[in-house]
Amino acid sequence: MQEDIRQEIGDPKTSLAVIGTAGELGVLYAAIMNDGARAAARGGDGTVMGSKKLKAIAIRGNLEVDLADPDGFKKVARDINKQNTTSPDLADLRKYGTTDVLDSRWAISDIPVKNWSVGSSEEICTPIGGRKVYELMPKKHQACHRCTIGCARWTKIDEGPYKMDAPGPEYESTAALGSMCLVTNVKAVCYANHLCNTYGLDTITTGSTIAFAMECYDKGLLSPKDTDGIALLWGSEEAVIQMIHKIGTHEGAGKLLGLGTRRMAEKLGSNSIDFAVQVKGLEIPMHDARAGFSWAPNYATATRGGCHLHGMTDLYEDSEDPIPEWGFTGTYERLSNEGKAEMTRFAQNWAHILDSLVMCYFATVVLEPSDFCNLINTATGRDLKPMDLLKIGDRINALHRAYNYRCGIRRKDDTLPKRAMTPLKEGGAAGKTPDLDGLLEQYYRLRNWDADGKPDRQKLLELGLEYVVRDLYPPNSGIMKNAQQGIL
Repeated sequence: MQEDIRQEIGDPKTSLAVIGTAGELGVLYAAIMNDGARAAARGGDGTVMGSKKLKAIAIRGNLEVDLADPDGFKKVARDINKQNTTSPDLADLRKYGTTDVLDSRWAISDIPVKNWSVGSSEEICTPIGGRKVYELMPKKHQACHRCTIGCARWTKIDEGPYKMDAPGPEYESTAALGSMCLVTNVKAVCYANHLCNTYGLDTITTGSTIAFAMECYDKGLLSPKDTDGIALLWGSEEAVIQMIHKIGTHEGAGKLLGLGTRRMAEKLGSNSIDFAVQVKGLEIPMHDARAGFSWAPNYATATRGGCHLHGMTDLYEDSEDPIPEWGFTGTYERLSNEGKAEMTRFAQNWAHILDSLVMCYFATVVLEPSDFCNLINTATGRDLKPMDLLKIGDRINALHRAYNYRCGIRRKDDTLPKRAMTPLKEGGAAGKTPDLDGLLEQYYRLRNWDADGKPDRQKLLELGLEYVVRDLYPPNSGIMKNAQQGIL
């Protein structure tokens, strides 16, 4: 459809944001698709577009961007691109893409298997990993605009039920539609991902919801009557494919699964909420907090619920001196609680800066805060230092939390589901769980939140958020009266 719109407009360089039938029909986790198979997927943005009867947005820019120091900016950008092209730290990402995670991290049980119920194994993960996806690639790697990493996949299957010639899956999609459901046929997983792209579905929530439904079916909470006769058996690639069609067209059992795991659990009852692995209604992405303890406070406090893009803390686990320019030094073992609250703050702030700059996390793996300062300063003429960026990250995070607090988010909502905190019996994280309560207590102190998660008034003022103070602490509130009387 994206190409059809470009042809109608008559400009092949037009960028598009479109929804599929899932967004039009009101599936709660519909995505906004762009540039072929890229997606703004998490949280139902496509559903919002669909509710407004908005099918697509076409954009074409033709103006130049004024830069304070054009030559300096180009030099910094070239240096960054060169690092991303040559750095050995990105070699596997350049060759195999994000699906390499299935090959490289199964041993530590970072890959969720069977709806997060068992430790990851080589037998489940590597058959759908980066090496296997690589075998299905007919041509050179795909890349986002001007990116020198090119981690995107293109896959081609010439025959059989999964015949396709389309963008391939990322790691999150592969684990959600594969290992979570015990599907080990890489062609089936690639095709399932393609269907999600076609319908405009969030692959993480789609795979997680199907895996949740499989467990409900296994436990007798769903019957063949509830699933339109589809046998939701573990490892059934046919069931995954059939259910994606049902969800994407919002038909029959697809209406139930189109609600996502939390709302499904609320309907089904019988303690099913215990194995609905979500935070604030958003399904947790495919990294396990039992295998890397920093994920626990990160998922619990992420702005939109279970989200890895709010801060990729696992990049700093077992890493020496993660961000020295921000004073974040030392080495923090992944199965330890030490330093993980601080790690969450730094990782989230890093993500806030990247999102504000509209930059990909992967394009910054080998960079330091000073590199971003150089980009910003040559572009704008400012004189930012690394610690200025840390404060800007704190300000953005405080604004996020203030908004969520005003919407009713409290300490009770900053938590992980029972399944995600139940120790695994096998694998590289067997018997281990993070101390979530202790980590949240430390994190709240770092962020200057009170015991219920409300940002501190004085801290908001220090961050230049006076208008937020007026919103969270109106003049008739007790704390503002005390402040006006000089008590605070």
